[in-house]
Amino acid sequence: MIELVIDAPHLQTPGQRLSTALLSLSGWLLWGYCLLPLLILCGWWLGIHICAFWVNLCGGYAGLLKLMFLYIATITGSACGWAAWIGYDRWRQSSRAGHRPAALPVSSSAMSAYFNQPESLLDTCRNCSIVTVEFDGEGRITGLIPHPLDQSAQAVT
Repeated sequence: MIELVIDAPHLQTPGQRLSTALLSLSGWLLWGYCLLPLLILCGWWLGIHICAFWVNLCGGYAGLLKLMFLYIATITGSACGWAAWIGYDRWRQSSRAGHRPAALPVSSSAMSAYFNQPESLLDTCRNCSIVTVEFDGEGRITGLIPHPLDQSAQAVT
């Protein structure tokens, strides 16, 4: 079986790899930021001495309440910012949908030249419901295998 691009990281650009690593790191840091105060608080209530040290380091119970307020305000602000971004993005996408110009049709000869496949094969593939695409190790198309549905399968659907 041919490897998918997601299973072949050498096909990703260094920028894609770096952005994925930074996104993953920020996610883990966010988890740590969200869970560490709760773990310290639970450990303090259970009488674990190192957690009591961290609570005292934060200023005792009064300091802990101030930090918990800051913690809740930060999470609430992050959630509101995320919700505002989602709302803005949906508004932006809905306002653009009606104004998008229609895409120009691509000719068979242009597709044939771009994919380096015979024009007759591309025309056959356009009329098939299922097409198997074969790739080489660099992610370039090496072959197309059309799978036309037989009459019995078309009658079922």
